[in-house]
Amino acid sequence: MHPNATTTTLLTLILLHLGTWACQEPRPVHPEDPSAIANATEAAPTTLHTNPSPHSRRNLSLPRAPGTIRIAVVSDLNASYGSLSYGEDVHRAVDRLIELDPDLVLSTGDMVAGQAPGLDYHGMWRAFHHSVTDRLASAGIPLAVSPGNHDASAFPHYANERQHYQSAWRDRRPDLHIIGDAYPFQYAFLFRGILFVSLDLTLPWHLPVEQLTWLDQTLQAHAEVPVKIVFGHLPLYPVARYKEAEVVGDPRLEDLLQRHRVTLYLSGHHHAYYPARRGELRLVAVGCLGNGVRPLISGHPSQRSFVLIEATPQNILSVEALVAPHFSHVIDRATLPSSIGYGPFRLDRDDVGAPRFLLNALENQAYQQARPPSLAAANRVDALPPLLPLESLTPGPTQSSDHRRTLTYATHMGLLMVRLGTSSNEQSP
Repeated sequence: MHPNATTTTLLTLILLHLGTWACQEPRPVHPEDPSAIANATEAAPTTLHTNPSPHSRRNLSLPRAPGTIRIAVVSDLNASYGSLSYGEDVHRAVDRLIELDPDLVLSTGDMVAGQAPGLDYHGMWRAFHHSVTDRLASAGIPLAVSPGNHDASAFPHYANERQHYQSAWRDRRPDLHIIGDAYPFQYAFLFRGILFVSLDLTLPWHLPVEQLTWLDQTLQAHAEVPVKIVFGHLPLYPVARYKEAEVVGDPRLEDLLQRHRVTLYLSGHHHAYYPARRGELRLVAVGCLGNGVRPLISGHPSQRSFVLIEATPQNILSVEALVAPHFSHVIDRATLPSSIGYGPFRLDRDDVGAPRFLLNALENQAYQQARPPSLAAANRVDALPPLLPLESLTPGPTQSSDHRRTLTYATHMGLLMVRLGTSSNEQSP
């Protein structure tokens, strides 16, 4: 069969099965043009919500139960390409983190807005440290990072950015017992009885066997640790619209995490919060704090947020997302879709399913017993302004004819890539 005919046939089958979609990439950005910079971080425009959902719960004080470990997770804090400043929600989030006083903060990547030529990398990292790292350090809160595609893309074209990322963290290594010699890319550490593992995941559909082997060995060496939290930039499977193709997409990783009974996998990149599970593996997609809030695949709108985890060395007690602008409300799971799916991939919300899964009756009972009564009293429904209509999240006009699009389809039987045009696989923030 002629190659063009083969491509056409494969494309037709994919579109019949999945529906028409495209993973759009950013149009060129010229730093001299403020209007271009302001609008270039999203191929398809989204609405940035500044009001909490009417379905969120008031959670102002969040008192800490004795013996618990509080972990905050932030992601995708960057603004437009090359930006040397951060939005108000980032600054307010840091204020709130210091107020909440977590034992540890994790970042699932995209702390700066790289992945474009001619940027001031030193200036970008200096701005991030000034706005985030140094403020947390002054409060005595350690920050453990994982690289995003705009921090340290593994595409060979961005090798220079990886060097800047490594330099930015060489002298800011947290006071943790780091396991491995690849900090700040892939590494692990034990913290108060919990194992944390950072993965270097900046390339869709590309998981080097060396990293997979290292992860297998690291998890095996800590098999006796009850709570294991793995964090990296890319989600295992699609969560948000317009980023359906930008996932790990390798079933070997999920199989490994399931086999080693990993408790949580935390990811960023899709700029949408969704607490999910597949079997007994919990997958938490962390919302963004910077530009480009995206709706879930279901169309459900998202908000800027960060995640707060309460845990003990034996169990996860709670996982909640606190939403902008004041990060004093948590998202009620009941307002999120009970499941989301794309093609062959399905993610169930983590509190839905058979009792043996995740947020089951025993876990909820343990949480209720562990937390102070004042926390339960703080969780009440308030009347708040509604979210903007979903229509505001629809894509804008079609890009020019030379705009690059990639169609990707994956199954557990293997990977099939169908590329249109001359995509270079670069990603938007």
